[in-house]
This record gives sequence, structure tokens and C-alpha cells, in this order.
Amino acid sequence: MNKKNGKRLMGMSAAHNSDGGQCQARPSSRVEERKQTLLFVDYAVPMYDRFAGSRTNYMYLVLLVKMGMKVKFLPADFKHVEPYSAELNNLGIEVLAGEWFSNNWEEWFKEKGQEIDYIFLNKPNPSIKFLDAIHRYTRAAILYQCHDLHFLRLQRQGQLNGDHSLLDEARFYEEKEDYIFGVSDALLTFSTVEEKIIRNKFPQKQVFTVPLFFYDDVPEPKYNFSSRRDLLYVGGFDHAPNRDAVAWFCREVFPLVLRQSPEIVLNVVGANPPKEISSLQSDNVKILGKVSDEELQGLYDQVRLSVIPLRFGAGVKGKTIETMYHGVPLISTSIGLEGIEGIEQIASPKDESETFATEILALYQDEVLWRDRSLQGAKFVAEHFTSLKTAELMSDIFTSSKDVVAARMVAAPAVNPEEDLLRLIALYLPQYHPILENDKWWGKGFTEWRNVCKAAPLFPGHYQPHIPADLGFYDLRLEEARIAQAELAREYGIHGFCYYHYWFNGRRLLERPAEEMLASGKPDFPFCLCWANENWTRRWDGEDQLVLMEQKYSEEDDREHIRDLFRFFRDERYVRINGKPVFFVYRTENIPDPARTASVWREEARQAGIGELYLVRVESIGRTDPHAIGFDAALEFAPDWNNLGHQVNSLAPSYSDLQDVVELPRDVCEKNYIRGYDVMMKRMLEKEKPDYPWFRCVTPAWDNSARRSEGAVVLVNSTPSLYRHWLESVIKSTNSVRKGDERIVFINAWNEWAEGNHLEPCLKWGRTYLEVTKAAIENSNPAASSAYLKGTEAVDKENISMSESSFASLLINIMKETKCPLSIIMSIEDICECDERTYLSGWAFINDNICAAGSEILILLQEPNGRVQLIEPSKRKRPDVTAHFSNRCDYDDCGFEIVVKRIDPNSRITLFIKRDGKMAWADYKSPSAPAPAPSAPVAAQQKSAAAPVLKQETIVVPKFEPVAGKGLLLMHERRIAHLELRAQERERDVAELENIVKDRERSIDALLNSASWKVTAPLRWCHTKFIRRDESS
Repeated sequence: MNKKNGKRLMGMSAAHNSDGGQCQARPSSRVEERKQTLLFVDYAVPMYDRFAGSRTNYMYLVLLVKMGMKVKFLPADFKHVEPYSAELNNLGIEVLAGEWFSNNWEEWFKEKGQEIDYIFLNKPNPSIKFLDAIHRYTRAAILYQCHDLHFLRLQRQGQLNGDHSLLDEARFYEEKEDYIFGVSDALLTFSTVEEKIIRNKFPQKQVFTVPLFFYDDVPEPKYNFSSRRDLLYVGGFDHAPNRDAVAWFCREVFPLVLRQSPEIVLNVVGANPPKEISSLQSDNVKILGKVSDEELQGLYDQVRLSVIPLRFGAGVKGKTIETMYHGVPLISTSIGLEGIEGIEQIASPKDESETFATEILALYQDEVLWRDRSLQGAKFVAEHFTSLKTAELMSDIFTSSKDVVAARMVAAPAVNPEEDLLRLIALYLPQYHPILENDKWWGKGFTEWRNVCKAAPLFPGHYQPHIPADLGFYDLRLEEARIAQAELAREYGIHGFCYYHYWFNGRRLLERPAEEMLASGKPDFPFCLCWANENWTRRWDGEDQLVLMEQKYSEEDDREHIRDLFRFFRDERYVRINGKPVFFVYRTENIPDPARTASVWREEARQAGIGELYLVRVESIGRTDPHAIGFDAALEFAPDWNNLGHQVNSLAPSYSDLQDVVELPRDVCEKNYIRGYDVMMKRMLEKEKPDYPWFRCVTPAWDNSARRSEGAVVLVNSTPSLYRHWLESVIKSTNSVRKGDERIVFINAWNEWAEGNHLEPCLKWGRTYLEVTKAAIENSNPAASSAYLKGTEAVDKENISMSESSFASLLINIMKETKCPLSIIMSIEDICECDERTYLSGWAFINDNICAAGSEILILLQEPNGRVQLIEPSKRKRPDVTAHFSNRCDYDDCGFEIVVKRIDPNSRITLFIKRDGKMAWADYKSPSAPAPAPSAPVAAQQKSAAAPVLKQETIVVPKFEPVAGKGLLLMHERRIAHLELRAQERERDVAELENIVKDRERSIDALLNSASWKVTAPLRWCHTKFIRRDESS
């Protein structure tokens, strides 16, 4: 941004207290009564002279103040950045940053939330971070400005480059953005194209296209055609579309231009040009890097044309508007012009290199055409991008969004949270701890995790194995693991768990989690029981082949069984319907005389003072009127085996972002049941409703190939958005036909990992399924969100991203539980302190090769106080304020550097490197540094390890001083010393290695094979402080 623009932005605030300012919007009646409070949320304090998105946000902040708003700014990184923070304060905007807000931001929401009238959210990740607290503690109207559809940009980049990992990431972000759209009251975009996309997805939502940039006035174009020369491109190179645009232009377009006009020079402006861009420097290409405001203004005054050769991206491009503002004609691809209504009057897209070059030469040589385009561009900005029109539009948006909130609040009193609130109950599998029977049948130490880790994909795009994220490979013998599950479920609107209960003529299996939960009173979370009265067999389906534990029925056993359950029924946490404890039976058809069994149970319950029971049969196989067998209701089971639909023999390109139609292997189709999730969902929604009381059930996915080598049911095409649609439909249906306590919907399941149906976060989807579950509740029952808040306000949620902490936990556990598979040597070359920051640089090698080439690098800092940071190293000077940069950038051969907030000098520093599908790591730790206290999930997993855990020995490598001509020799000497040391360590560890049980090895292998920096998207772009825990947590 040039200095004049900077002064213009600052000047917008100069008259914000005056009555006659040009930007003064017509105030609503509410604004006249009192100043409305608006909380503005973004990644960081807007550095308007460095980033286009920051410039936009600064413009809007100034405008909001001038409109009479009381504005507070919440940066997701909680950092003051000067002079920008001071400039906001001078505008009267309070910046909620600093150490106190970093540690106590949720307390601030709890105290001040009711004072906020509007929340102005920007971009997916900072919005997700605060949405839960916003819903919990405020009644504000939520405006969400997406800036661009992040998934669309990633999708286009992946399609252009054939990068499947980007396409997977695009799907992940689409689900995340859809969740935010669903819970917001007004959706803002800068692009008319993206407005249509959002409207098609959310026709019930209010969607507005607003200006990206806007101005008080537009200067007259400078028609000095003869004195102008050359071309200009502006765009920061931390942004992948800009890197691709310059490379493509210089490779495909510019040579065609130079054939006819060899004197033309391309001026490339943008911070942080990587080597592949800097190497384009020539007599005709000037890579200028970041320039001052005065220099950029001078370039706009001197160049003849501006080029925007973007091949992928999303949203409106600031460079397009800025070019027209300066009266410089532009030539652009479709992407550069996209989303600006009426832009076709100014320029037509040129997507082919030949047509792009031809347009440049025509405009460059024709003064009349040049003057006409210059005038049209400036006029277009003056008509469509003004401060006054933007203020009027924003005023209308505030009014309409507040009306949406008011309508929701009017409906809220009709819901009695104690009686009418719909409850979501998730089925819960307790088979995540070893028992003697499983040791005997399946091998020592068997738990469900063994099935999970051994799973493998059956065809291209098949999602296996499912690896847990936030909660890790937990052990249900640990109370902290059970508490963590309940807290996570409560946070996302799950009312309670329905534990599977195993009873065989007085013998119980897998009872420990429920027994300890009952005895301790923790977690304080509703629960009920479902008797899984199948035979235990080697086929995992309860059928009679190869019976391991057989069910036998008798009246005496019925009495003994129900009496044993009374202690659960008496617990105040137990789920009741109309005051009656509810008890489920998975297969009533297996009971010889279910009516007699029900009668015995009811008789015993009355005699024991329990009162009446509410008995529910699960429709796992077929339908039966529950009243005919003495039961009260039935529970639909999902998936319904009678409604799976037809066999799927091929997958379309839309499945798992496949590029072409994939024919499934014949043997896979013959040995398994491959069906479509979408078809099954549709058929279950269309099922005829029975006359008897009937509880609905949905499942997020289903794939039990982890348990079965053949005969597996695999539902393809399952996505969070389809699951959300199904859940919303079922919730609405339930609300319309059920009343009071009978408003319950069941989810199969919370943690059926070996059947591929789990709400618990996995590495692929993170918390997406939980997020859409919560969104489905709120969208289907407008008052549910306020009612749910009352039950969750006591939850003390830490300021962390659990998906990131889980990923760090996995990395830490890998170090603790296995030896590094590759020989790696790391040298910390320099650690120095400057102000409140730490600068760290070093070198690393894998075997004889430089580690960085073609590798992905991550640094894990573990401080003595237990605080942990994940950092992507870079050669950039300020990676902490760069929101987007490639994870495959050039690291200057084997070097890396980071700049972070000051760290403890006794911190343990671990460098992780992933290359060719293998992961390696090396430690650097001060001899005086104590081992950091593990976080709760890590500690839980450590306690659960039945086998001895290998301790990772710290190898302190002497400082590596590169000497001209001797670098490789020094590297070789260090490597030899390192290998000798590791050989000695391996000899000492042989005995321990032999004691590690096979399932532990499988778990570790699964982690190593599936681990990717892409499992938590934020790690691909910026480092984040994400754990702050002590022993009490």
C-alpha cells in the first residue's frame, strides 16, 4: 500500500466524531439509543502496509468507528504489534492482547460477553478458536467474513498441480467453513461468485457481497502515456498463487511479449520472494521484493500496465481494485477478475499465454485504447468502491443480523431446558482396556486398538486406518481418559453416553470402565446401559459360528441380572425418560421369551423401590412392536442392514478427490459389502414411521474392515456434511413428534473405531464431525444453543487447540516408545535473545544427505514448565507474523532458523524431519534442563503402557562451525561419531526391545506410517502455542 493510501486510511478516522463526514452511515434506532459494541476477530493486529487482508480489515475498523460503533479488536495470536496496536488505540479501539488475554480470554468472554452486540469474525481458523466461547457467553449477532473461500483456493491449486494432499485439505476446509457458515447470522464475502456458492449451500442464510477496498475519493488518472513504460506485478510470495503466477508469466507469457518488444521490463513487487522467484531476475525481470510505500506509489505512476496472471486462488484480488484506483490498465486471467460484478466492462479474462501476451502488446502500444481503459478503471472504482456506499451496506447488514438474533430469542422462551430440550446420546464401546478373556482369545494385551492399527485400505481412496487424534490411543482403565471423553462430548452438545453392557449368566466382561465411573462419580456425565446380549464369537457379529462366550437365558438369571443393575439405575447421572431409568436390549429376538423377561425385570424393580422401568429394544435386525413383548419403545439402529442399497463397484472422481473413475478390485467386491453412505442415509430417512414409540439413530460413517478380513460392510462417500444433513433431519423430525423426555436422538457411535464410526477426533477429520454435530443441534433447534449453555458453563476449557496438542502428544510418544529409524545429526548453531524474542538457527543431516532437500521439517520445543510449541522453521525473518507459507520451501540446504517469543534456555529442542514416508528426529537439550511434565493425554498414555518404554537418550552435538571447504568433512566426522554412539546405545537396548509387545509395535508403526504434518492444518502455515497445562489439569 502506498503512503497516500496509508494517510487516506488514517484520515478516515480523523472526522469520526464529526456529524458531516462522508462515511457517516444512516444510524439505526438501536445505534441512536446507545453505542453498539462490536468485537472484531482476526489472526493478528492488522499490519495494513504489509498484507492486503490486513489493509481491508483496517479500512473496516476505521469505518466501524466512524459509524458510531464501540469496537474491540481480538487478535488470535494475542500479540501487540507496533505501531499498529497504538494506531488502533488512537482510533478508540481496545486491543485485547498481551499475556493476560492469552491466558484468560475465556474468562473475559464470561465476564464481558453479554455486553457485546456484534461479533465480526474473519477467516476460518481464528473464528473456530473463539466460536465455542461466543456461543456460550454471548447473545451477539455473528457476522462472518470469509475473505475468500479457503477450500476453493486449495481445491483449484490441487486440481492445477494434481496434488491429492491439497485436495484432501480442501475437503477438510470445506467442512470447517460450512460449519462456520451454519452457526453465523450473516455471511459476508467480497466475491459475487462466492456469494452464489454460499447461497446454494445455505439458502436460508443472509449472504452479502461487500467491497474489498473502498475510498473516500478516487484521484484523476494521470494520462502521461508517453512517459510511462514497463509492467508491474504486486503480490506477497508467502501466498502460493502469487508464486505460481510470476513463474507461469515469466515462463509462458513474457517470452512471447519480448519477441516483439524486447525493451519491456517486468517489475515484481512482493515480500519474501523464494529462490525460484529470485532466480528469475534478469535484464527484463526485476525482482524488487518488499518496497516502501513511496516506491510502490512511484511504480504505479511510472508503469504502463499491470499484469495479474493468477491461475488459482479465490476471492476478490486487492491488486485488481488497487490497479484500477491508480488508473493503470490491467491484463488478467479469470481468477484475477473473478467475483467483481461489472468488471467485464473494464477487462476481459486472458487465460491462455498467447492471448495474454497479445493483450499486453495491444494495450502497451495503443495510446487511445490505454487512455480509455485507464479512465474506465478509475470511474469503476469511484462508482462501486466508496466509503459511503460501504457504510450504508454495513448498516443494513447490522440491522438484518440483529433481526435474526431477535427472532431466535423470541423462540427461545418456548423451550423448557428441563423438560423439552432434545438430548443426543452416543453409543459407547468400553473395549479399550485389556481383560483376561481377550488375552486368551486374541493374544496378550489385546484391545480394540489392535484391530484399528492393523487396518489397511482395500482400494484407492479407502480411508484406513483410522488413527485417533485429540484423545490418542487411550486406556479406559484411566479415570483421566474417561473424563477427557466426557468433557469433549459435552463441549459439542452430546448429552450422555450409552455404554455397551456385557452379561453372561452372572459373568461380566469389559465392566471396569462403567464400574469405576459408578464408584468414583467421575465423570459427572449422564449415562445409560445397553445389554449387548449377543454370543461372543470370532466373527465379531454375534452369530453362532465359533462361539467364545454363549448367552443362556432363564428366569433366575433375569432376576439376578436386573438386581445387579439397580445400583446403576439409582445413580443420579443415569438417563431417565419420564422419571424411569431407561435400559436397552440389543437383540430381544435372541431372548426365548422377552415378554416374560420384561415382566420379571419390572416386578423386581418395583419391589426394590426403583419404580417403573423404561425398556427399549434395539432394531439391530428387523422390526417388532415393542409393546408386544412388554417393552416401551424401539431404537432404530444405524446403519439399517435392510436399507444399505446396491453394491458399489466403482468410485466417481468426487470420492476422496480421485481424479478418475476407479473400478474396485473384483475380489474386494466379492468378499465384502461395498455400499454408498449417501444411498443408505436417503433410504433410512425415507423409512416408514412405525406406530409405536421409536427413537431415531444416525451414524457418522461405517467401515468394519478393521475387524473382518472379508464380509466387511464399507460405506463409501461418507462426509461430515452428509452426516450433518442426516442428523439435522432426524432432530427436526424428533422435535416434531416427540415431547419432553422422549426427545432423544442416538448417534452410533462415540468410539467404535474398528467399525469406522466415531465422533472422537481422528487425524483426517479432526473435530469436524463434532463441530457439525453441534451445528446440527443449533440449526435444527434454534433455542437449543442457549439451553445447552446452562449445562456447559462450568466446563473449564483451556486455551488450546486439542487437535494440535494431540499431534504433539503423538510425536512425544513416538520419541518415547521407539528408536529413530534413520541416522540423524543436528547441531544448534546459534541461540540468542533479543528483546522478548529468541532467535535459533542450526543444521541437520540424515545419513549422508542434507535433510532439508525435499523434506518436511517441524521443531518441537518443550520448556521445563511443561509449555510446548510446534514451529515450522524457515529462512524468513519473521515467520511468526507470516500467516501462509509453503511447507516445502528451500531451507538454504541444511540450515534452518526460527524467531519465537523468548523461550527458557533449558528447553528441550527436538527437530522432526519427514522424508520419503519416513520420520526421523534428533534432540538438543541443555544438560541442566529437566524433563518437561507431560500433558494429561500424554501422561495417560504413558501410564497405560504395559510394556517397558524406551527412554530417548539426549545426544548433545558440539556446536557446528561451518568452515569454507571443510563443511562436508566436518559433517562426515560428526556422523561417524554419532553412529558410534547410537551403536552403543542399541547394544544396551537389545534386552528392552525384546520385551516390547507386538501390539505396541503395531501401534507405533501405524503412527509412523500415517503421521503427516497435514493432520492439523494450522501446522502447515504457522507455528502456534498450543499447550499450557499443569498437573492439576
